[in-house]
This record gives sequence, C-alpha cells and structure tokens, in this order.
Amino acid sequence: SIAAFAQTVVQQPKIKKIVVTGSAEMEVDPDEIYVNFMLREYHNNKKEKVGIETIRKEFLEACSKAGVPKENISVEGMSGNAYGDWFIRKQKKDPDFVANITYIIKFSSSKMVDDLVPRLNDEAVSNMYISKKSHSKMEEFRKTVKINATKAAKEKATYLAESIGEKL
Repeated sequence: SIAAFAQTVVQQPKIKKIVVTGSAEMEVDPDEIYVNFMLREYHNNKKEKVGIETIRKEFLEACSKAGVPKENISVEGMSGNAYGDWFIRKQKKDPDFVANITYIIKFSSSKMVDDLVPRLNDEAVSNMYISKKSHSKMEEFRKTVKINATKAAKEKATYLAESIGEKL
C-alpha cells in the first residue's frame, strides 16, 4: 500500500507583536481597623477576685463612653485556667480559676482607639493588638489600580514600538 501525504500551507501575514507588562500602586489609609482586647479576671488591692462579668460590664461601658457603636463590638473568644504562675500554685493548694475573654472591635480610625485606651482598666486588660486592617472601598481601589497598570503597559508598548519605527 502506498500512502500519500499532502500538506497545504496557507500563508498568513506576519503579525508583529510585543508583549509588555505594567504595574501600578496605590497607598490607602485604612478605615477599618480591627483591634483585639484580651481581658482577664484579677485580684484587687483587698485580695478580692474581680469577676469576668464585672470586667465585661466595665469594658463595655468604657467602649460606650468612647463612642464605639455596639454593633462594632463582638466576642472573639473565651478561655480560662486554674494554672497561674508556678510560684502562686506552690503557695496555694487550690488555685483560683481565672476566666479570660477576648473582644474584637472594629474602629474607623486610630483616633477612636486612642479615645478608648485611657478609659480601660489596666488590671483587667492583659493584651491588645491590631488583628486586621482594611478599607471599605477595597474593591473600587483594586479596579483603579488594575486600570492604571493597563494604562502603564499600553504606554510602555507605545514607546517600545516607536523605538523601532512601528506603531501600536
């Protein structure tokens, strides 16, 4: 058997192309700042234990006085233990159970954080930190940056093509 092979080549005009990339950046101050506040039970000067409910009430009152809306406050977690410092455990046969609660508050500016912190009970707050920062218009900013990156790529392609006597 004899096999025949035919190939047809269609001449297409050469397409000249250039591949470029563009980039853009935008600096944005956050308008959503999430701060975690870790509160714990403690013993006052009279060696009396201040309970978690009292601490929660004081904390929420301080938030209210600082102008923090209730809908921006939520409980992040709760925990507790009966194993305090090693030295204290050695002195007591039956160590106290210490409850902890963590709140997360959404602030719209760092000034709001500054307004709240001086109102807090230093004995009750064991830690605080910023857990997340964002902006309410993040999607809009992403689109703007992508458009600017595309414009930068077009500009780059234009001057590279012109450098070899071509047009885009």
